[in-house]
Amino acid sequence: MLGPLTRDGRVRYFGLLGLLVAWSCSASDRDFGGGDAPLGGAGGERDIEGLPGGEPARGGTNGSPGGRPTQEGGDGGAQEPVAGLSVVATTPKDEAMAVERDGVVVVTFSADVDTATVTNESFKVDGPEGPVTGKLDVSGAKVTFTASQPLALLADYNVTLSTDIRTDPTTALDQAYAFTFQTRDGVFRTPERLTTRPAYLNQPVGNRAGHVVASWTDKLSPASNGSSITWRRFDHSGSDWSEPQQIKDQDPYAPLSTSDGAGNVMLVWSNSLGVWASRFE
Repeated sequence: MLGPLTRDGRVRYFGLLGLLVAWSCSASDRDFGGGDAPLGGAGGERDIEGLPGGEPARGGTNGSPGGRPTQEGGDGGAQEPVAGLSVVATTPKDEAMAVERDGVVVVTFSADVDTATVTNESFKVDGPEGPVTGKLDVSGAKVTFTASQPLALLADYNVTLSTDIRTDPTTALDQAYAFTFQTRDGVFRTPERLTTRPAYLNQPVGNRAGHVVASWTDKLSPASNGSSITWRRFDHSGSDWSEPQQIKDQDPYAPLSTSDGAGNVMLVWSNSLGVWASRFE
């Protein structure tokens, strides 16, 4: 029940309405004075980066609790390299064709590179038979690879550069880099005369390094001296034939030759006295 009113309209007494107001105020105190508060309350969560009570920002360090990393106050660990170095030119160019077989590959970077970071692991050249051996030379921003042997004819080669290549401890190649090229096909040179006498050619033999041994049977002068086996060796590194050498025998017949991959050659022939063999080593 409502109590009587005064002349100025003020409520003199409160009945049920007063109780309801008192209960409402008490409930409000409970909502705002304790429990789980959205901001600043005990045990509450914070969405604002770097403020107490919330989770530290990604990449924070001991020098900036909960915030962004700073240069001072870090954990003292080594800095990870950042991108910044790039490739500006290559020789041969990517997908180049008919490249000479001298095996020289040149890569120019956007800045001087650290010699210690250019290794057979960070700078790789691969061909049809696997990794190509060679020498690496660093001069400022330019790295030159020179193969130990001439490259194969009409073959595909891949050059791969890893992000281990750096210009300083904190600046690395921005991303792994690769390019390819293909060597030229072979061409026959001007014919060379290996003997001036009539001869019966034996089957030439060679090895993977490009060395070839040619042998033949020819008549000695005078004819009464019979015939002999003459041979010459082609040296790929010097691109020339050796001087003729003879294996003297009494009328050798049907000589045969064979070779292994290392370049060892065996000559076998027969005559009226039996079967003979001679090894080139």
